[in-house]
Amino acid sequence: AHNKVMASDAAYQLLQLYPPASTKFELQHVAEDSFGVAFVEYLRGGGYAVQEYKSSTFVTVDTDVETDNQGIALAYILDDVSDIYRLSLAVDGQRLTRAYTPDQDKILPAGHWLRME
Repeated sequence: AHNKVMASDAAYQLLQLYPPASTKFELQHVAEDSFGVAFVEYLRGGGYAVQEYKSSTFVTVDTDVETDNQGIALAYILDDVSDIYRLSLAVDGQRLTRAYTPDQDKILPAGHWLRME
């Protein structure tokens, strides 16, 4: 339940910074954990195109492919330090970070989103 709350908050923050329906995100890693699944669901529900990460053992170069369809690189790190959860989003070279604290049966933001370039 905590992961869904943080995923919803992260997707909402991206809605404030990147226009939906005209933005495509490309995940830079597999998002199969509960946070990642919820995060991708909320992004798509908000109107974003999301290209999930696909690992490949073969590298192919196709010079005929247009690069205009490339999306914005997106990755996340969710870790905990003692009783604080920290969510970091890496969005096209920028980092957005927010801390959360558990409070009984819910989780609350422990501050504002920080944006580092």
